[in-house]
Formats: sequence, structure tokens, C-alpha cells
Amino acid sequence: MKNFAFLLIAFYCAYTTQAQSIPVKTAKALDAYVEVTNKCVANLTKAMSCLEGFNAASLNYKEHQRDGFRSYKTACIDFVDDYYLKTTKERSVALANGERQQVDNAYYAMLGVYKNIVDKCREIEAYVNLQDYQQDAEQQWVEKQLSAIQKEYLQFRTTKREFDKIIYSIYRSHQRYNSGNINHVAEQKMRDAIKLEVEMMDKWAYNLNPKIPVAGIPNAELIHNINQMDSMFQRVEIPKVSLFYKQFIYQLYHGSQKTKRYWLDRNMYDNGLDDSHANSGYKAFVNELNNAAISFFNKFCSNNEDFRGITMTEYSPVFILPNEPVLVDPEPVEYDEIEVKPLTVKPMNRSISVEEAFALNSYVEFVNNAVRVSKSIPRVCESYNRSVISAQENGRKPSKFHHSYPDIPLSYYQSALFNSKYVPEPYREVLNKQAKQLWQIFDELQQSLKQLELSTYGKSNIEPTYEFLLARLKRIAHLIDQFNYQSDELYKNLKLIYNSFTQDQSDPWIKTGQDMTALMDESRQIVEKMYSYIRDSSGVLPSTDDLNTKARTAYLNKHDNLDPINAGRYGTSSSKIEGHYNQIIDDAKKLGELSQLGFEANPRKSASAAEVYEKFVYQYNHLIEYSFNNMVEIPDEQISKFEYFNPYISFKPTSLLKHQKKMIFYDFASPPDKTPEAEQSEPEVTSENVDDLYTSMDGYAINHLVLLLDVSSSMNSPDRLPLLKESLKRLLGIMREEDKISIVIYSEKAKAILKGVSCTSSKVVKELDKLNYEGTTHFNQGMELAYEVADKYFIENGNNRIIVATDGQFNMGSAQYKFIEEQAAKNIAMSVFYFGSEPSENMMKMAESGKGKYSHVTSENSDLVLVKEAKARVKE
Repeated sequence: MKNFAFLLIAFYCAYTTQAQSIPVKTAKALDAYVEVTNKCVANLTKAMSCLEGFNAASLNYKEHQRDGFRSYKTACIDFVDDYYLKTTKERSVALANGERQQVDNAYYAMLGVYKNIVDKCREIEAYVNLQDYQQDAEQQWVEKQLSAIQKEYLQFRTTKREFDKIIYSIYRSHQRYNSGNINHVAEQKMRDAIKLEVEMMDKWAYNLNPKIPVAGIPNAELIHNINQMDSMFQRVEIPKVSLFYKQFIYQLYHGSQKTKRYWLDRNMYDNGLDDSHANSGYKAFVNELNNAAISFFNKFCSNNEDFRGITMTEYSPVFILPNEPVLVDPEPVEYDEIEVKPLTVKPMNRSISVEEAFALNSYVEFVNNAVRVSKSIPRVCESYNRSVISAQENGRKPSKFHHSYPDIPLSYYQSALFNSKYVPEPYREVLNKQAKQLWQIFDELQQSLKQLELSTYGKSNIEPTYEFLLARLKRIAHLIDQFNYQSDELYKNLKLIYNSFTQDQSDPWIKTGQDMTALMDESRQIVEKMYSYIRDSSGVLPSTDDLNTKARTAYLNKHDNLDPINAGRYGTSSSKIEGHYNQIIDDAKKLGELSQLGFEANPRKSASAAEVYEKFVYQYNHLIEYSFNNMVEIPDEQISKFEYFNPYISFKPTSLLKHQKKMIFYDFASPPDKTPEAEQSEPEVTSENVDDLYTSMDGYAINHLVLLLDVSSSMNSPDRLPLLKESLKRLLGIMREEDKISIVIYSEKAKAILKGVSCTSSKVVKELDKLNYEGTTHFNQGMELAYEVADKYFIENGNNRIIVATDGQFNMGSAQYKFIEEQAAKNIAMSVFYFGSEPSENMMKMAESGKGKYSHVTSENSDLVLVKEAKARVKE
């Protein structure tokens, strides 16, 4: 009895399954309709390029009376071959009468629209062959005809989609969706993915007048689609069904996603001047959707031994005929300073997940690609800066400026924001604010470069005066400095977060990563110290002892690190992994050796500071791109390239943090100031009796003293900054309420901790007592900020004076000395308090240029030199 019941259940299940499968003849009948439709779509897609060419020939004839119609003597489109129409009619008898009538109504309505398009294209053929254009000088007939065809294209898409609904409805009436059937699940997954693609494409259209730009690539929709596809396929297990399904996923996720990012990142201002770029992207997307994704879907449904579905119609493109362009405003939008709170990181009692590491590396990839596309900007701007100054001095017209980005890192920025959902909640907001700040800086930078180009080529309303060009170049120098600083701050936070997770010391990749990361961190420090040496003239070359020690350690640990790694499981070879390992060690040591050459690293005698620094940045970035980050990716591939086809690739991923590249700087050069020196009464205080000087400020000009203080580690000595602080506190005792003081500090970065505060305010002593000492010296940023503060709180007929306190040796360029001279002519003087052991000619020259005083400060004269600065100008 039990056996009988079992057989009955089995028979029922088999019957039910069979009843829910679409009959082969029914499926083939529906597929025949689809095939004709796809022939129509293919012809319409091909015809768009032909119609675009015809429209261009018409416009050319209208403007210049040139006959370019000879290529259009044959119609742009033709009817579908009778064979396919006949086959569809023969197979349609397999459908039930009601089904057939439904399908035929929609099918013939769609073919009727297609026939209208063919007829109108044949009218164009007659127009050309009969040379009717000679009687149509204004080409009004062409404009009317193309407008009519445009409407028919839209109507074809509408009728095709009504046809699609009926086909799908009949299909589902024969074969209901079964969530327990892996083939049904795969089919629905593909349908959902194609639906997302169609929704994105519907926000777009081909522009038949590309020289009249209207919208370009729809960035927002493209970004939304990329994120949706990532959500659908990223780190999702692929069911083992038909090879066509795997090809579909690979094409749509790897191929199409890459294509989208390609076109998105090249949707720059240049490509917004006309829609040719957008048209190329539109055709590429239509091609990938129809000839790859939908093609694999159709093969899955029709050539699958375990499943029988119905094929799908392809995407039907449309076009537009704009009359008025949508103008793009090239005026740069200044970035907003976003307040970012310091990151407090707590230890995590677990290993970092694949998703979390991927999210952190997404930020690194964003910065690295921004650096990649911007690497030539500092050199280009430095050269153009010299050119503008030369033109100004010789009374010539400024030369034309040109710089084109190969692409922009928009998709990488959006990817970082999208994947931030995997970052632990306490840190997500901080990282996204930092990424947003970097993107705003980068965006203003590219807009500034484009504004320079358009103005010098006469393509904007802005007159390219010397003043405008130099002001824009100065802003670009500031943007590059800010990008470098903000990107460094972002990377510090990424490292803090990554290092807060525990590391599995039994994983050979972790041990390998630790040795390599330690060496890369030392390499980064070498580059940062060379920045201080070259740009801020710290006077001290970096020691390479730690770098060489870590290189030696990494080499001695090599075989212990690499031998347990089964390279074949990662789709690579042991020799390739070892090659990356050795290359990192070798290139890091080369970087250390190069650093000992100092300015001789660039043998060209006329090389600027930026050109010298570029040698180190290039070596470091090359080490990251071609060795370290490539090695990091081996155990952390999201979906390995050949995973679907290579059964030997099977591994537990290990997540390592990539290294972040650096960008070189650009030192803006100011033109020489040719205005006469302003006469100013600054009597020398001759009394050497300090007590006599510390009596009263009566008779002296109102002060605004800007203290530019070096708070690097080397200034933390009793006879340096602490000595100056005590002298300042004594000076405050005789200062008046109207006397103002500002304090700008600099080491790793510049910061104004007081701005135009009365010398009698208690804030001054509090801020002096709070000063900390850390890092290396970045003087240029501090000097720029000090002059900004001095200018903002300038006192007419007052003693406006910047006092530099440092022990550093700054290799100032001629442009910087000229800038200091220019500010001195505007009554902002600069004096230098030098705390170094040896006299500094550079510091003397700086004070001379600033019409101030150079003082070698000691414990014996610190009070004296300070009060002399406060009494440097008598009241007028």
C-alpha cells in the first residue's frame, strides 16, 4: 500500500512538472515572432547611423551648398527577409486560436510601424536620387521627414513593448515560475538584470545632431545602474547551471560594468561640448545589451537541455533631433570646506571581512585613479606659469593653455560611497566626508583647467588677462596642495581602521602582507621626508636605516611567507607571487638610495623643486601600481576572472589594504613687482637696554603681528620655541588693547590658531601654552596662510608684520622671494627669528625681501629682538 502511495505521488509530481513546462512547438512559435522582431530592431539600430550621416549632409548643404548626398542613394533600411516572416506564419499554428489572435494583433501593429519607417526612408532615397534638395535650400523637407521618422521610432518601441507583454503572458500561462527550480531562478535573475539595463537606457537617446549637445551621458542614472548591478551580483554565489548563464553573468557584471565605468569616467567637460561621445556610449551599450546579454539569455532559453524558456526581444533604440543646445557653464565652483571630526578607532576582536576590506580599498582606488589622471597637471601649470610671466614682462599676448584629462575618477568615487555601507558604522560618515571633500577639490581643479583653456582659446566670455590667468593658476596650486593634504588624512584613517582588526598569523598571506606593508610604510615616509627636504627645506635628508632593515627582514622571511601559499588555487603561479615580492624589496631599496642624492636625484641643473620631487613620487607610485597593489589583489579577487571556467581556482580570500599614491606639488610663481617701493618710517630701535624698551607703546603704530611658528619636533628645545613663548608673554604686558596678534603654526600642516585677536585677550596666553610639537616642516603652506591672515586683518598705517620663527633651512625659489617683496610693498613686512645653530643666508634673504629684520635668536637677545619688532614703526 505504501509503495502504491509513493508511486502515485511520484506520478503526480511528474505530471505536474510536465504540465508546467511550455510545449516545444509553442515555444518555437513564440520564438519565431521574437526573431522577426529582433531583425527589425537590428535594422533600426543600424539605420540610425545612416540617418545621422544624412542629417549631417543636409546641414552641410544648407550652410555651404555642398552636395554630400551621394552616400545616401540607397535607403537606410529595408524590410525583413520574407523567409523569417513565412517561418513565423507557419509556426504560429501551434498556438491556440485566442493566443494566436492576441499575438498577431500586436505583431502586425508593430510591423505596420516598421513599414512606415521603411517607407519614409525610401522617400529620402528618392529625395536624394531625384536631387530634390536643390529646390529645398533651407532643407525644410529633411527636417520634417526626420522628425516624422523620430516619432515612428518611438512608436515602434511602444508597440514592441505591448507585443512583449503578450508574448510573456502566454509564456507564463504555459510555464509558471517555480522558485524551487534552479533554471527558473536563473532565468528570472537574468530577466531582472536586463530590466535594470532597459530602465537605464530609457533615460537616454541617440542625438542625430551631436553638434547641438542636450544631455550627454545620464550620469545619475548610470551610477544608479552600476550600484544596482553591484548589489545584484557582487559576491553572490553563481548557481551551477548552463554555461550560457555563466557567460551572461560574466558579460553583464564584468564586461558591461567595466564599459559603463569607462564611458562614465570619460564624460568630462570636453565631451560635453557635443554629443559625439554620448552617442558612442549609447551605441556601445545597445550593442552590449542586445548582442551579448540578451543573446546569452536567448541561448540559455533555447539551447538548454534541462530547461525550455522563450527568447526575448532586443532593446529598440530611439533618437532625438535637438534645435537648441544645453549650455555647460565652465565657471569653477569652489569646494566647500567640510568639517571632519578626528577619528577615534577602537580595537576589533575579529578579522576584517572581505566586504569591509573591499570598501576600504575602494577609497584607495578612488584616490589612486585621481592621482593617475592628474599626474601631469603640476608640470603643465608650472610651465604655463612661467610662460604667462614671460609674456607679461615682454608685453606679449598670453599663449594658449591646453590640458585634457584622459578620464576622471567619477565611477571610483561613486563606488567608494556605495561600498561604504560595509564600513563599520562609527567610521562611515568620516570617510565619506573626506571622500566628498576630495571629489569637490578634484572637480574644481578640472573645471579650473578647462576655464583656462576656454578663455585662452576665445571660447568663453572671460578675457584672459595676465591677472586672471595668474589668479587661476594660484588657485590651482592651492587645490593641488589641498588634495595632497586631504588624501593623506584619508589614508591615515583607512590604515587606522584596517589595523584595528585582528590579524590571523596562521594565514601566510597575512604574514606576507605585514612584511610588505612595513616596507611600503617606510617607503612612504621616505617620500614625505623628501617633500620636507625639497619643498620646505628641512635641511635633513631622510635616514634609510629603518627601510634597509625592513627590506632585509622581508627578504629573510620570504620563503617562510610564500612557501605555504598554493599559487594554483589563486589562478596564478608561485614565480609570479615571488616576482612581486622581490620587486617590492628591490624598488623600495632603490627609493632609499635615490633619497640620498637629494636635489641631485634630478641631474638637470635647471630642474625646479617640483621636478626633483617628481622623481621620488614616480618611483613610489610605480612601486604601488605594478608591484604591491597587484600582489594584494591575488588573494582578494571578488570574482576571479576565470572562476566560471577553471575548476582549480578555489580559495579562502585574504583581505589586505592597498597603498595610496601621491601627487607632486606645484609652486605658484608670482610675477615681479614693478611698483615703486612705498616710503615708510620704520626707525631702528638703537637702545640695547631691554628694560627701557619694555615700558610703553606710546608713540608707536598700532600692531598686527602675525607669528608664523614652526612647531615641528626640532623646535621643542628650551632655547627655541619655549624661549620665544616666554618672551612673547613678557611683551604682552606692554601691548595695548588695539594691538592685534595672530598665530599661524605649521609642521605637517598649516593652521591659524588665532586671527586678529587683541594682545590683551587671555586667549593669547592660553593658545601659547597649548602648543604641541610634532612632525616635519611644511613651510610654504604656513607662509601662504600667514599672508592671508595678515591681509584680512590689515591695519591702515599700522605695523603689519609677519614674524617667522624657525630652525629650518628653506630653499626658497626666486618666485617666492618676489612674492615676499610684493607683499612688503603693500606694507606687510616679514622678519625672521632664526633658532638654527648656523647662520642662514636663505633666512637673511627672506627678511631682506620682506623689508624686515633677520635675528639669530638666543636666550640673551630673545626679549630684545621681539620688542624691536613691536616698535618697528612710529605712529604717523
